[in-house]
Amino acid sequence: MSTRIRLFGSLSPVLLLACAILAVPSQVFGAAPKRATVLEQMRSARMKSHSAIDPLAHIATPSSISSIASTFSACGAWTALSPDLATFIRDEHMMIYDPVRDRLLLFGGFDSSDLTNSVWTLSLSGTPALTQLVTSGTAPSPRALGSAIYDSVRDRLLLFGGITNGGSSNEVWALTLSGTPTWSQITPLGTPPTARFEQAAIYDVTRDRMIVFGGYDDVVGDLNDAWVLTLSGTPTWTPMAPSGTPPIARDSHSAVYDGPRDRMVVFGGYSSSDGVLNDTWALALSGGGTWSPVTPNGGLPPMRYAHTAIADAPRNRMIVFGGFGVSGPMMNDAWSLSFTNPIKWTQLSPTGPAPYLQDYFPSVYDPVRQRMILMSGDQFCTLGGLSGTPTWSMIIPPGQAPRPRSQAAVIYDAPRQRVLVFGGGIYLTNIVFGDLWSFSLTGGGWTRVVPSSSVPPLRAGATATHDPIGDRLILFGGNGVGASLADTWQLSLGGTPS
Repeated sequence: MSTRIRLFGSLSPVLLLACAILAVPSQVFGAAPKRATVLEQMRSARMKSHSAIDPLAHIATPSSISSIASTFSACGAWTALSPDLATFIRDEHMMIYDPVRDRLLLFGGFDSSDLTNSVWTLSLSGTPALTQLVTSGTAPSPRALGSAIYDSVRDRLLLFGGITNGGSSNEVWALTLSGTPTWSQITPLGTPPTARFEQAAIYDVTRDRMIVFGGYDDVVGDLNDAWVLTLSGTPTWTPMAPSGTPPIARDSHSAVYDGPRDRMVVFGGYSSSDGVLNDTWALALSGGGTWSPVTPNGGLPPMRYAHTAIADAPRNRMIVFGGFGVSGPMMNDAWSLSFTNPIKWTQLSPTGPAPYLQDYFPSVYDPVRQRMILMSGDQFCTLGGLSGTPTWSMIIPPGQAPRPRSQAAVIYDAPRQRVLVFGGGIYLTNIVFGDLWSFSLTGGGWTRVVPSSSVPPLRAGATATHDPIGDRLILFGGNGVGASLADTWQLSLGGTPS
């Protein structure tokens, strides 16, 4: 059976002094983020962590330390160029597209340290603006890994399930979006589904109802049940009893609504009995419903869970991105499944740097710009050009700054009077980065730099230098996810970095 992967381990810091660089043995600076205990304890029997390698553990202290220390008094005074900035971070959250206001809505998930129940919006027209939404009413308790849909008839966000600090949930909550956004808990008639997280849900537009499938139950484990929540009149829960053989029980799968064929399409996920999956199933929504396997022509995408998917309705297909495989770090490949003959999987080859994401994350379809939008950590990534050549790009809200990190690679780019920072990791975890940031020494302030080509794999503890003749950054080695690296990369700094 496959072993499930979560990325928790340890990293070591580097302390930089203004006049001398002194390497010190690794040490612990603080407690592990709370997120490392909430879900991991509940899934420890089916997940394993990767171990990071500490590149500094055996560095000897120079014998001339006392002579170096004696010169510190001549260094002058420290001056802060940038404060310890609070950065917007979300993982394992829920997200919908609000078509009335052309924006994203993000709820819950983990911020930099704990579960949250805040709501944020990202406007998509004009200059993108990331804003916390002020709501009234009693909000749901903080939670992650639930499901969310947009109820177009009533112009509201609907939430179901998820995991809270007290365990998994089967609550239903609504947030109205017109006027003053207001939270209210919905208590449907009927027997509700068992509490769960990592399930999938869709909005059945034709019948004005929410369909929920699968997920993980604290008591029984993985599920393969399907439920209907009717939304017209008094909301009511009803278990579905579809004909046909159902998929095996699973969690961390994806599901999309295929309107033209009146069905829900499910792909992949994780099964306690069978491990990581790459099968595809369709649930016909007419009548009592019917399960049937989807058997595409040709090959299949690699097995995966915790991936994300959208329905690309104009092109009659589903697009799947990322996820954890049987082993190794999270993947960053994109695949499409055609819904019309020939029914087949096709791996996409987008231009632009594909994002490297490391946690459970949602995605939506942006119908105005015909693109996929996904969000993880501090990245809003888009896969556009779906009618022609797919292209990766990013939405960068103003005022972003790098996430807190250690062991980043740093160089001074003298011609442009800036400092460039690449990668690094989060202390006491095995989360590493592959992002690039610039800090201006003339105007001050941070800017995310998005290269035009593919980027190196995620890493911390890499070595970097500036080549002034070639006007490029040279990067070597570092710690990837569970392994040391010995690759060498260059980044041209003139024009658009590549």
